[in-house]
Amino acid sequence: MTIIKVILIWLCISADNFSVSNASTAKMPTFVRKDALKFAGFCTFFHLVFFVLGWIFAYTLKDSLFSINYWLAFSMLFLVGVGMILNAIEKTLSLYKKDFIDEQYLTVVAVVLSLKTILLGFGLRMVGTPMFLSAILLAIFVFLFVWMGYFLKGEKILRGSKVSEIVGGIILIILSLSVLIQFSR
Repeated sequence: MTIIKVILIWLCISADNFSVSNASTAKMPTFVRKDALKFAGFCTFFHLVFFVLGWIFAYTLKDSLFSINYWLAFSMLFLVGVGMILNAIEKTLSLYKKDFIDEQYLTVVAVVLSLKTILLGFGLRMVGTPMFLSAILLAIFVFLFVWMGYFLKGEKILRGSKVSEIVGGIILIILSLSVLIQFSR
């Protein structure tokens, strides 16, 4: 998979994080840098953990699943894309000021946001994408998008973040189809 496609995948995943962090700022009177850094750090950490877990799981199964590896990559991208669209249609998860004090709750939210990354780690490994570069790009995009979600506060931005989640889901579905087309030849 090309680096452009990997960047598109992480941009789409980061749109979900942006949406949650932006919805959270709507409930807070002021921007608190410490809260933004804390949530961005939690999200980045758990995205990386789940990405690596998916990658390792796929690495252990790659030889036995070689004949269907591109179908698996297609499935993972497609399911995450559909999930993002459905998630955007539903109510966006958001945090209150008190949630940033409770690190257990913050951990649960970060884990929920990061779970889909295990599928993407699995799928990207199945098509032979380099892990280190993918992980670095994932960390950069997730951290920056969570930070920007806090920084850019406003009702118009919040509505736009829902649209960006839907567009991100559509892009992931298109990328999943491109995996099938590219490797079915």
